Amino acid sequence: MQRENEQKRIDLLSGKLAESEKSLEELSKKEGDYISEIERLKRDKEDLKSDIVPLKDEVEIQKKKSLEIDEILEEMEKVEEQASRNIAL
Repeated sequence: MQRENEQKRIDLLSGKLAESEKSLEELSKKEGDYISEIERLKRDKEDLKSDIVPLKDEVEIQKKKSLEIDEILEEMEKVEEQASRNIAL
């Protein structure tokens, strides 16, 4: 009887061990998946950074050009006003 109880206990513990090992394997796989995803996101972040820098530079260039165009338009308006005044005289 004692031998039978010991065997049942061994079987029970073996089952629990097998379940724990399976859970551990699943968790290890999930961890690996998460690590892979984090690494992919880090690469994406770096790619975005390298894309943003030239875009930011281009925006600055466009701002400067826009300001230059605004200045030219203002100057053209002044010249037009002066020309209108001169014609009116």
